[in-house]
Amino acid sequence: MPTVTKELQDLLSRADQKLKSYRYLELILPDKKQPDTISVKGTKIKIRLYEYDPYFPENYMDTVYLDTAAKTIVGRCESRQRCIWTRGDNTKKEWTDLSYDQYRRKTPYEWLKDVPATVRILGPEVHESRATTKVEYDDAGKLVTMWIDDSYGIPVEVWVTPSSGETVQYLFNDLQFNTLLDKDVTPLSVT
Repeated sequence: MPTVTKELQDLLSRADQKLKSYRYLELILPDKKQPDTISVKGTKIKIRLYEYDPYFPENYMDTVYLDTAAKTIVGRCESRQRCIWTRGDNTKKEWTDLSYDQYRRKTPYEWLKDVPATVRILGPEVHESRATTKVEYDDAGKLVTMWIDDSYGIPVEVWVTPSSGETVQYLFNDLQFNTLLDKDVTPLSVT
């Protein structure tokens, strides 16, 4: 039975040792083909939503802030170009009646923490110009394949393949590490 080797343990612990914050573009294929920009620092998550056209300025918001500890959510409109128009200003509004579960998705760090004690190492692989270690494991009848960044120990892509279904791909592109401040993941007060 495969087990977690010392090298893999070291890789899986790198995120705890090195990661303070991160930002990435998230795609979920085949269903969500347009990327949202996700920023994570501690229990705070900022989701900059993909800008679809056309849009209706009266009820338009472009950013969602989550607090995973308090399980709270607030929506905001922050793009002055899209949020201010001749008949209104959505930069002064907050959406607090949003569904937390609708916007809450598993972060790369949370994917990493779900890696079980038994995992198959498929080997080193260059993935999106990053040195990664490709692993796979079974999770309740689903095959999970994960590419883990060798430097920061965080997944850059995850595939989930159910025994009777289509593979879902979670892509975490353009990863940036340890550049965020608290203000980058906290909404400004509405004035």
